[in-house]
Amino acid sequence: MYSQEQKETAKRELQEETGAVKFDLEPLCVYSVIGKTRANESGEESFGLLCFAENIEFSGKLESEIEKVELMDELPENRTYPLIQPNKQPVIWRTLCETIENDFAGDIRKLFCDNDYSVQKVKVYIAKNKKKFPYLGGNKICNYWLYVMEQYTDVKFIDRDNITVAPDTHVIQASERLGVISLEETGQSGIQEIVASRWQEILKGTDLVPIDVHTPMWL
Repeated sequence: MYSQEQKETAKRELQEETGAVKFDLEPLCVYSVIGKTRANESGEESFGLLCFAENIEFSGKLESEIEKVELMDELPENRTYPLIQPNKQPVIWRTLCETIENDFAGDIRKLFCDNDYSVQKVKVYIAKNKKKFPYLGGNKICNYWLYVMEQYTDVKFIDRDNITVAPDTHVIQASERLGVISLEETGQSGIQEIVASRWQEILKGTDLVPIDVHTPMWL
């Protein structure tokens, strides 16, 4: 178990270490470490709180101990506790599986049916039930997941134009090189929302919807 004070400490650490000014943070588990580390010279058992943050906006300024802010699609190699941090994946997948089994009778397509096959309604539902949909609530993953559901199942959305481009690192870099966003904008907080909005504006009135350009920008 963890206290509210510990959660607030985790929020403060995230702000100080990354420059995040707005985010959603959820504790995943309490862990323990035995042995000497950079944070524990005695080697005695110490405890920590592992959290998962998403929908992060950055201030764009380097403060405190921050050398640089870099968006990554995979975990970096030099982590403080490399044997602990990957454990978030089993927790995330277990939660998603429990949600699908308990709330949708084991068939995720029921989520879409219950929301009238509307992308916008599905996004609102997930946002209101974020604890049941860890990882899928973020701007990047949610949109790409809905795209995959449409491409590889029999699901047909009535408003697929609401599946925005999934603004990961590759898409942001490609958008800058194509002139969709400026180099200065890449360092702004909310860059994911900026990229998604810009592509919606560009493709409005065409036969394409934003998510259709995701794969070409990855290649």
